[in-house]
Amino acid sequence: DIDRALRNLKFGLSFLRDASKTIDHWKEHYNLSLSLSEEYAHAMFKGGDSSEIIECVNEIIDNARCLEDSCKAYEVLILALYSSGKKLMAVDQALTILRKLNYPFPSQVDRQLT
Repeated sequence: DIDRALRNLKFGLSFLRDASKTIDHWKEHYNLSLSLSEEYAHAMFKGGDSSEIIECVNEIIDNARCLEDSCKAYEVLILALYSSGKKLMAVDQALTILRKLNYPFPSQVDRQLT
């Protein structure tokens, strides 16, 4: 049940934030913060709740220790943008992450077979 998953993940994140008021939970509990946030963003996408996806994804990207740790967040962002009809924004995000991963993609595609 996606609603139960959303509630539990949101509770887990709020508990982590409340328990870490004097410290940054991303620094003290990085792996747990990353995992809960990734799952929460994915569950929001699966449940059709796009209200907090961007905020959650940005938090992951801002706190990721390396590019690879932000890949799942970018995936959710691209899927959310695409499914909400923002296809060009989704493609732009996909091209951006491919460049960051050193997989450059040509800006112009020759549609003729050679």
